[in-house]
Amino acid sequence: MIVWKIEPTEVKMRVSKDKYVDASLITKDHLFQLMNLMFSEDNEKFQLANDEDFAILKNTVLREIVVQINKALKEFYDNVENQKNTIERKFPSLQQ
Repeated sequence: MIVWKIEPTEVKMRVSKDKYVDASLITKDHLFQLMNLMFSEDNEKFQLANDEDFAILKNTVLREIVVQINKALKEFYDNVENQKNTIERKFPSLQQ
């Protein structure tokens, strides 16, 4: 699942399976929705952008903001399996 739609004049972030939001309008709720999707989708592979992918953005402030958001999302996504294992270990009765 591709997380970012990047064009020279705009960038959009996926907030659900079928919805994207303009990066200038991203709220903490949008980030929570995406992180929840990353955490809950077992078989889905998320494709986060590389920092270089954002280089085509003309707005340098927006570019820096989405690069920082992308880094935080990568860090979260890289740790999803560890987080799931920790939760399952601590709360075995909650396993499906």
